[in-house]
Amino acid sequence: MSEKIYGGRILQVVKQRCQPHQQFFIDKSVTIILFKPPKDLIDKQMLGQYSAAATSTKQKVKTFEFLGCKVNRHELTADVKIGQFRDTIIKAAKDLRSLGIIVQNPIPDRDLAVGLEEIPPRLDIDCINKTSTFKAPATSEAISRLILDFTQPGDRVAVVGSMGFVGKGVVQLLKRQNIELIELDRGKGDTNSQIKQAILVADLVVSATGKANLIQPEYLKPEHKLVIDAGFIPQADGTVIGDLSKKAYDIPQYLAPVPGGVGPTQMAVLLERIFQVTQIELQPWNYQLDIVKPVQQRRVEQIAPIMVDYLKLNNRSRVENDNSIVEFDSKTKTITYQNKIKEIEYLKAQYTGTKWINRGSNISKEKGKDSGLKKGNQ
Repeated sequence: MSEKIYGGRILQVVKQRCQPHQQFFIDKSVTIILFKPPKDLIDKQMLGQYSAAATSTKQKVKTFEFLGCKVNRHELTADVKIGQFRDTIIKAAKDLRSLGIIVQNPIPDRDLAVGLEEIPPRLDIDCINKTSTFKAPATSEAISRLILDFTQPGDRVAVVGSMGFVGKGVVQLLKRQNIELIELDRGKGDTNSQIKQAILVADLVVSATGKANLIQPEYLKPEHKLVIDAGFIPQADGTVIGDLSKKAYDIPQYLAPVPGGVGPTQMAVLLERIFQVTQIELQPWNYQLDIVKPVQQRRVEQIAPIMVDYLKLNNRSRVENDNSIVEFDSKTKTITYQNKIKEIEYLKAQYTGTKWINRGSNISKEKGKDSGLKKGNQ
């Protein structure tokens, strides 16, 4: 059973850190420009991208309005003239209250790209231009930071969709951190079979293709530390699916799902970037410190007493069976647990006299609900 990474938790942490500064943003603004799909467009994948852009815009509006900013939302037709597009950007750029200008992909006409040059680098908070002060799209940064929170020396990260807007940004950011990458993309001729084989030798996986159900259960293994589904494909019935088949969602150790994984995490990054524009210091989020550590502490407080009682019932300080090892050191008042079948699950906690303190644990939600320890289970 995978531990799910829900970006809403990260976003909530960042919002709490933003709250003391909300008064500053009341007279500030952010401009978001998106496009309506061409009237004659019938390609389902492209229509899905326009729909995803509309959903993302709603999330951004809600996020910036929380901060107190006025959001200027411009929805332009696919046949908009270059002059109108450029003028919209120039007006936002000249506004001294402006803290960011975002142009949502997809952009229906390549000729419109000329207008993007009018976005000042410091206001290009979602990195639509290479000249942006920021080094990659906010989604790419969100993904790369999650990856960095889980990687260990020697780990390999597979990035599926490495040539796309998001995937390319992930690759750039992780390369700067000297992470060993496996870059995969159909655009460079990788077949599904090659993608599958490459994923199976990786330790962590990012999929950002926008191709529904590309990653099937047989592509993944329980040894995958983290899999991030960065696809976002709206369906006709109003639901959303990702690159990963839902049947694969319980295979890796940690999973960022669709919906609810990367999207809110992207919003958290955009909030941080607004603060960088204003040069107001804000503590950046860290998934391990802000989310995992508190969760593991709560699980330790729940499970450690059960394990001590388990040893007392068996009149031993150490019990080992086919499934696990549980041991208590009475001198240091430290309890340790190791799952022999699922080696990634372990616990080390110390009793201070008033509470149990996590000293290095990785306990799953299932173990937190049910320790599975019974007298005589030896």
